[in-house]
Amino acid sequence: MNGEPALHIQALLRDGWFDAPELTREDVTRVAQYRDELVRKDFLDSFDSLEEYLRQLAVEVHLVEAGPAEVAGLSQLTLRTNQFNQTTLRLGPAEVRALLDDPAARVLAVRAADRFGDNGVVGTVFTRRHGDTVHIDNFLLSCRVFSRGIEQTALCAVLRHARAHGARAVRANHRATPKNTKVKGFCPRNGFVRVEGENTTVTHTTAAHQNDGTAVTYEHGLGVLPVPPAHVHFTEIPGDDGT
Repeated sequence: MNGEPALHIQALLRDGWFDAPELTREDVTRVAQYRDELVRKDFLDSFDSLEEYLRQLAVEVHLVEAGPAEVAGLSQLTLRTNQFNQTTLRLGPAEVRALLDDPAARVLAVRAADRFGDNGVVGTVFTRRHGDTVHIDNFLLSCRVFSRGIEQTALCAVLRHARAHGARAVRANHRATPKNTKVKGFCPRNGFVRVEGENTTVTHTTAAHQNDGTAVTYEHGLGVLPVPPAHVHFTEIPGDDGT
């Protein structure tokens, strides 16, 4: 921008930094979701305990196999999510679409709702099967829905699915960044044990982002599975629990 205020908007828009090549359902409803979040904040302030607030919030979580309709939104999540992002791998739409077509990969979309409305797709889990081990390549959750038990619920479902379909273990990496400290203890709190002496070099480049660094590896032996929070009503993908 130069010294002429009348040209500031033109300068800001000129190079396309704010262009959205594709609008997702979440883009269209985002303003309404922000309004709902203000109502949730007022609702929270009316309780003496977080536990009672969560019980009355009536959180619903749906885990679904991602399809073509979710590609743009899941790509946006990987590009924009920083706080709850295990490895900060950034994926463009073409890369998400390639994972959908990969028979060894599984792409899950996490949807959430509560008494105040539909939050839409708030997270995603990327997994890959190698022999008898399932690898969680990345796990992301929007900061809009922190501390509601959604992340634990989704992780429990991934672990149940792995055990029900013959996996011996589930492994997950955590690449620390200055912004993703919220996921630092997530795996250990849910029964994962650090694999000593086995760090993984994460190298991933897209047109939008380059990500290089060392990730700590954790493993869950699938013996005793964590229990999802009691206040969350969870709808599982049919057959994920082995039935």
